[in-house]
Amino acid sequence: MSYREEHNEILAKKIYEELKQMPDVCRDYIKYLESLERSYNTIYGYVHDLQTFFYFLTVYNPQINTYKDVTIQILDSLRPTDIQEYMHFLISYKDDNGEKVPDPNKKGNNAQGRARKLSSLRNFYSYLMISDITTSNPAKLVDSPRIHKKKKPRLNKEEFSELLDGAASGDVLDDKKSAYAKRTNLRDYAILALLSGTGMRVSELVGIDLDDIDWKKMKIMVIRKGGSEDLISLNDELVQILQDYIQFERKSYDDSQRALFLSSRGTDRNRLTVRSVERIVEKYGKSTVALKKISPHSLRRGFGTELYKSSHDVYLVQQALGHSDIKVTAEHYIDDSESVSERISAFSSNLIH
Repeated sequence: MSYREEHNEILAKKIYEELKQMPDVCRDYIKYLESLERSYNTIYGYVHDLQTFFYFLTVYNPQINTYKDVTIQILDSLRPTDIQEYMHFLISYKDDNGEKVPDPNKKGNNAQGRARKLSSLRNFYSYLMISDITTSNPAKLVDSPRIHKKKKPRLNKEEFSELLDGAASGDVLDDKKSAYAKRTNLRDYAILALLSGTGMRVSELVGIDLDDIDWKKMKIMVIRKGGSEDLISLNDELVQILQDYIQFERKSYDDSQRALFLSSRGTDRNRLTVRSVERIVEKYGKSTVALKKISPHSLRRGFGTELYKSSHDVYLVQQALGHSDIKVTAEHYIDDSESVSERISAFSSNLIH
């Protein structure tokens, strides 16, 4: 079983376990999403968002004690004003212990989190309408919260060099971390180099198996967001870094464990998790680029930005990052603000002289 198949199987079990506590119509909705081949990550997020909505109903409707008590009649009776109340509830409600609204997705109930929850509710009601279960979609008539965009951290070319140089030597870590890191130095360096040099997602990186690497063609196969396969090109340096790690540090492996990156803990040496990779990036990021909070996605954003600065080709960046929608590429990964400022300043100087 591949990493993706195993991951989906685990998520599917979690989803159907949580559905036992929810209205029966939710099970039909999830089956509908599965028929549309929505990713299990997406479906899992929908389930948690609906749980938050049902929690709101249990608080504000005395007839509802459990999620199972939410009937079709109750769902069909809700109006846009009720959904607006739900949006306000997400940021204002506190229980008797002073606790805020629980967020199973752990993404928070800021503007972006509320917008996502509203979108999930709109999708749920759309399904109810096309299935002739309800007569309206009250969530569709409620405006989405305005999201104030913040410039998220990304590395520039010099910072990429500092990060990778520090990881290659391991000297940037304190004595305690350095002693442990010596056992995984080649692995950690390979992880940082692959994330920095390809812009792949951390979920794509942990899913790589040894068999996914074509050494002759210098390409690596990854499973993109949504489940599609894609080939990413490797340069000579990345090939050498990966081969060094496999030959000198990963060494022997059981045929049943084909993951490229393995945990150093325990005797089983299981596939490295997303959280483990995040910790590795954070560890070296704090030691080399201390002024920025570095995550795997910071490396992805930095890769996209640097590629655009070099090529000025947004379609190339879209293809390299594996985006299905070029708007996502342009909005989140193209940061050419410094270059734009320089051009505006140059134009202004020429104009007044």
